[in-house]
Amino acid sequence: MLRTAYLFIFILIFLTTSCGSDQKPIEKKVVPSSVTRANPKDVEPEILNFLQAAAGYFKNHQFENGRFEYVLNPEGKSGRKDIYNVVRHAGVVYALAIYGQHTGDDQFSGVLQKSSQYLWDVNIKAVDNTGHLAVWSVPGENFHIDSFWKAKLGSTGLALAGMILEERISGNTLPLDQLQKLGNFLLYMQLEDGSFYSSYHEKAGRIEPNKYQFYPGEAALGLCALYERDPQAKWLEGAIKAVSLTANSLEEMEKKAIDHWDLIAIAKILDLLKAEGKDLSSYDYLMVYSRRLVERLLAEWNASTVKGSFTSDFGTTPIATRIEGLTAIAPYLKENKELLQPTLTVIKEACTFLMDSQLKEGPYQGGIPMAVQKKEYENSTESRFAIDTYNERATEIQIDYVQHAMCALLGYDQLLQLGMFGD
Repeated sequence: MLRTAYLFIFILIFLTTSCGSDQKPIEKKVVPSSVTRANPKDVEPEILNFLQAAAGYFKNHQFENGRFEYVLNPEGKSGRKDIYNVVRHAGVVYALAIYGQHTGDDQFSGVLQKSSQYLWDVNIKAVDNTGHLAVWSVPGENFHIDSFWKAKLGSTGLALAGMILEERISGNTLPLDQLQKLGNFLLYMQLEDGSFYSSYHEKAGRIEPNKYQFYPGEAALGLCALYERDPQAKWLEGAIKAVSLTANSLEEMEKKAIDHWDLIAIAKILDLLKAEGKDLSSYDYLMVYSRRLVERLLAEWNASTVKGSFTSDFGTTPIATRIEGLTAIAPYLKENKELLQPTLTVIKEACTFLMDSQLKEGPYQGGIPMAVQKKEYENSTESRFAIDTYNERATEIQIDYVQHAMCALLGYDQLLQLGMFGD
């Protein structure tokens, strides 16, 4: 009996000292600040209508605690309603913040603030005794209840970028020390060569050291945002290292899958360096890598059998993510007309495809389905099971489908306002 009592006490102590499960939510304190807002009237009307409908979708499908309905299907065939990916939630925070900053439209500021607060209440926790903060995937919220806590590199980077943008448009300022702790986690996860551990496991610590697709670019973007907020060299240096690993190696450049986050992060890094009057010729290797990514994207476009798409399956998000990358880097292609002109043509046609894909009415208005057309059995090399599985999901609306489409159209409008299209 005594041994049983000791065992119970040991288990209780273990649970109360584990990495995240007992922690109180990080308090998000704010103090007022003044900001300069954009004007919605400056946005191309057709694009503004699209963006407002997409933001309205998030407003109409947000719970009181700030979480969103993760996946919905107008045909009622989705069986995945028990999942919630915090990386994609962070992506929505990022998209809504860019929307607010670019358009000056504050009618969705409450949606943004609630979604940001959700991260602080549920997902942002301390990382053991490191002194860092991170965005965690939480058992019972993002995983099955019997899973382990896992701190994510990509969600921390995107959340950091989104929340710093939110500061600018909300008129509130987050405590700098909390933002720094999030940034320090990203640097803690980075190896000397610029690659990252992809996540931090509550039992095993840092795991999966590799050149993980998407996560390095998302981390770099978060570090860039923090550098603007807190101009310590280490933040920008970490961002540059994150994208330089691939950019410095022709072999890696060809081997790595096309990563739109790399293009977005590189463009942001160049913006920061340019603003500081730095000689960009020292970073020409980043432009070499960017141009190669653009060339590969144009090759995909030309190989597609679907007008307005990079792929041949009528999927929306593969289009949106690629356009996010292309719109970010396009201003740095001005000296390369052979790449710039076809890139602008692709952007315009792809954004038309995305605008046409948006649901225009009903309870799912503003949503973006996974695909605008289902696959056919005839002349297909895929199995009937694979086609049926795809077709059941084709009409699904997932929050990242809407988020990526918003960011693509925001990038398009930014280029229009820069006069890049000349019409």
